[in-house]
Amino acid sequence: LETEPGVKRGDCPGGISSTPEYLRDAFPNGYVTFKNAAVGEIGSTLFTPPPTLTPPPTPAPGECGCGPRDGMNQPECIGQSEERCNQMATYENKCKWTDCGTQPPTKTPTVRPTTKSPTPSAPTVS
Repeated sequence: LETEPGVKRGDCPGGISSTPEYLRDAFPNGYVTFKNAAVGEIGSTLFTPPPTLTPPPTPAPGECGCGPRDGMNQPECIGQSEERCNQMATYENKCKWTDCGTQPPTKTPTVRPTTKSPTPSAPTVS
């Protein structure tokens, strides 16, 4: 259907009915929305990292590493390197890096050596 979003609606007829003034008068509630717009040569606005042999670890939500911005659904952020995560945060308004910091060492139980007390021996008779 021509009324569905994203479908081709045909050529602009031109003339007075294609002027901004006419459109504003005829469709006062009309609007356009642009999302994720970028300016630059084709292919220059996105960074494609070199392929890696092993995939980066995927942190669970709320853990350290790269993840979506608070309240956002951005699965493309999960598992990105710190450099790539920061680039996406700066240039694409996506992602958030959470520093892992130093984890406190886990306590290992100390096992004390057991020593047997010497068993008293019976006195020897000579």
